[in-house]
Amino acid sequence: MRPLSHSTRSSASLLVLVVLLLTAGCDSADESPQSSAEFPVSALSQGDDTIIIPTPGSVKGDFLLYPVDIPEGGSFIIDLIRGPSPYSVLGSVLHRGMQDGRTEVEVDMSGIGGLFTVEMRLDETVRYTADPVIASQAQPVGSLREQPSSFHFEIIEEGGERVVVVAVDYDRGAVGGDGIAWITPEAGGPPVPSTFLDVFPHEDLDASTQIAAVRMRGIGTGDIVVAEQTLE
Repeated sequence: MRPLSHSTRSSASLLVLVVLLLTAGCDSADESPQSSAEFPVSALSQGDDTIIIPTPGSVKGDFLLYPVDIPEGGSFIIDLIRGPSPYSVLGSVLHRGMQDGRTEVEVDMSGIGGLFTVEMRLDETVRYTADPVIASQAQPVGSLREQPSSFHFEIIEEGGERVVVVAVDYDRGAVGGDGIAWITPEAGGPPVPSTFLDVFPHEDLDASTQIAAVRMRGIGTGDIVVAEQTLE
């Protein structure tokens, strides 16, 4: 299944990103009309810098980020918030700074349940597929030295099923990097050249489930800046 179109990877979007990165001097504002206190707070989502982007009714979201500096002991967490109210955390992707300079990636899809699969993709070519993992708690999936440059989600309806897939983009070409990351799978083996880490939950979503918001939180990271966002 290759559902994510990643429209923000167009050359026009990359040009806009470069301009925004050069001129950004402040954080993206908390655009939510609700207080962040209305959304659930988990162990993975307690942070000292928080951005909430409301997405009610959206089936697809693309968010270009100013690269987040994740120091040793720091964390950068992205939560998908399920709606409508009462809100809950549907899924999370956590980047945790390690002592050796690498960043460990953990995925928590316990808000969906069942199993999920992680793929490492170089542009449109899948370079590594991990064995399915039980979505009962946060699960480490790999480690790398590069930082995330964008985040994506999309609700896909296919064959009578409705699932949400998420992806983290590590293509740093737009900000002077070499354009790829080298992700070491948690199961072991050599680092995999990747631009995307894709997460595919196997569990079907309830028809009433919406992505109410995307919450980004940093612990020890300093400012988090969303340079560009697109919702559909």
